[in-house]
Amino acid sequence: MCLCIAWVRALSPGFNAPMPYFTRPVLEILHPLNDMMLARTELQIEIEVRGDLLNGGLHRSRVCITMQPAYVPPDVALDSSASELDESCFDQSLNYTTFNVAGLVPGLSYALVVGLENNGNMVALSTRTFSVGSILLPGVEGRMSVDDALETGAQFHNARDRATASRIYQYVLDIFLDHSQAQHLLGLALYQEGELVQALPLLTRAVQSNESDENFHNSLAICLKALGRVDEAIQHYRRALELRPMHIQASVNLGDAMQSQGKWEEALHEYRKVASAPLGSLVDQLQPGKLENVVKDATGRMCELIRVTDGWYHADRCLNEALERWPDEPVFHNDRGNLLANAGQFDTALDEYQRASELGLLAGKILSTEIVDRFSPRTRIMVMKATVLPRVLPSTQEEIDAYRNRFEQEVEALLRSRKSGKAVS
Repeated sequence: MCLCIAWVRALSPGFNAPMPYFTRPVLEILHPLNDMMLARTELQIEIEVRGDLLNGGLHRSRVCITMQPAYVPPDVALDSSASELDESCFDQSLNYTTFNVAGLVPGLSYALVVGLENNGNMVALSTRTFSVGSILLPGVEGRMSVDDALETGAQFHNARDRATASRIYQYVLDIFLDHSQAQHLLGLALYQEGELVQALPLLTRAVQSNESDENFHNSLAICLKALGRVDEAIQHYRRALELRPMHIQASVNLGDAMQSQGKWEEALHEYRKVASAPLGSLVDQLQPGKLENVVKDATGRMCELIRVTDGWYHADRCLNEALERWPDEPVFHNDRGNLLANAGQFDTALDEYQRASELGLLAGKILSTEIVDRFSPRTRIMVMKATVLPRVLPSTQEEIDAYRNRFEQEVEALLRSRKSGKAVS
């Protein structure tokens, strides 16, 4: 355990002095509250001393804090340093003071005593007891802190084992009903499983518990948009961006919401903001690989929207600029192939599709070059387009299987059409 202040190790002789001689309370522990359970293994102690006494009645005063375990569960083994009495004393000149304590043990209860000493005599005492929350996970030995439990849940979550992750988040909420991070993570897991109605109240409560977290607003907005409540979603995307103007995921999501309402200029503004942002300024938001993918995605969405607003020529220039930045990005080759195919430039479009195939974008290498080359140019274009997955890959295996089935059906239809001599539309 570490008291993060300057302190004197010896027990103050003032604690052996007579009981305080002031009849009115002059010292109070504002935080923690008595019998409070902490969700973290750190604590900020807040104390207040009556100001009029500091100004006139106290001289050479100091505050002493002692803290020691009051209850240790039978399954927790403490080392000798964790069970010793800790005391810190320091000069007191202000009526409000805070201290930071770290290294508290999950599952323990602690006794906290704060004393006000004046001229070697203890003139006031304030006491509190508090406990540190702990989580017992099935199959895991020992008690975990809430933060460690949430981190374990997040590891399962990232591995797409959302069922196990959700159980861990629920364990935390069983003890701390209003734990905003557990609410957010459980709501996010439910949303990703398609349980939108169940996810919404959790994400809403997370925002209510911590209105200043931009990620909470972004997640709530995603759920609201999926439920068709786009105007409300836009409000929370905007709030996330007020809290963090370069929150790239909120910017892309806001762009999508604006685009869904036909507000193309506002959508373009959000896409451009992300597409033009230096990656080095965003490294604290996502892992480098994921970060670059978000920027690429914003760039692709921007180029596609430019096609709608300004025409294929400007969109082609946008995609060429993207390919100058990422020459081996198959998605941009695929997008340019789509753009050129729709403009009737089939040979150039086919070159782009083949380049996308070489870079690994095709859903499967089931068509050899020999077979593709026997098709007419327009049929070849249709085959290449049929084998390309959408820009944003589906989030669930069911959706991926659906795209794979669609791909197989389209290719089979093209082959049947060619054998029967029918024109491909």
